[in-house]
Amino acid sequence: MAAFIGRVRSRWPVRFAEEFVSRWQEHRVGGLAAEIAFWGLLSLLPLMLVLTAGLGWLADQTGEGTSADIEEWVVEQAVNIFGDSSDVVDLFSGLFQSTSSDALTVGVIAALYTASRGFATAVRAIDVAYDIDQRRGWVGARLIGLVLAFSAVLVGVVVVSLLVVGPLIGGADELADEIGLGSTFASLWRWLRWPVALVVLVSWAASMYH
Repeated sequence: MAAFIGRVRSRWPVRFAEEFVSRWQEHRVGGLAAEIAFWGLLSLLPLMLVLTAGLGWLADQTGEGTSADIEEWVVEQAVNIFGDSSDVVDLFSGLFQSTSSDALTVGVIAALYTASRGFATAVRAIDVAYDIDQRRGWVGARLIGLVLAFSAVLVGVVVVSLLVVGPLIGGADELADEIGLGSTFASLWRWLRWPVALVVLVSWAASMYH
């Protein structure tokens, strides 16, 4: 029996499975995944608050009709994420109707804190995946997470502005009229907003892995 067990364990699928389970437990892969998911979900609400406050300010600059379109889009996304509840609708509609600097400040602080915790865990997970020695201290890991979270908020604002807010405001010609620019801007906006958004997202993702 001992010889049979030895032959079974010598086969590569069994060795691979043993090594896989050992590494999984050694590096807390399940725990890291759970932490990333937890902080990611926790950051959704403050991130939506920041987005709502920012779009509310933008809507004030673009006129009543556009304001209603942007509000409808924001509430629809909030319902898709948090569920069809009257509390959710009232919360985001209320923030949109009376854009408060206090709400924006609280949302930014909460979003940066929760997202930075998630990114710090993601950095640890990437280090584990690539067998990189984790020489950063607690402060260093938190600072890296904070920088990544701040950059994620900026990237989100840029991408949403390019891909979502633009169509809500109107076509390239309408947007150029709104901000007082000419046909050159309209042509650039029409053709470059998708490539620019893609470059921004890819650059941000590459910087995080780097």
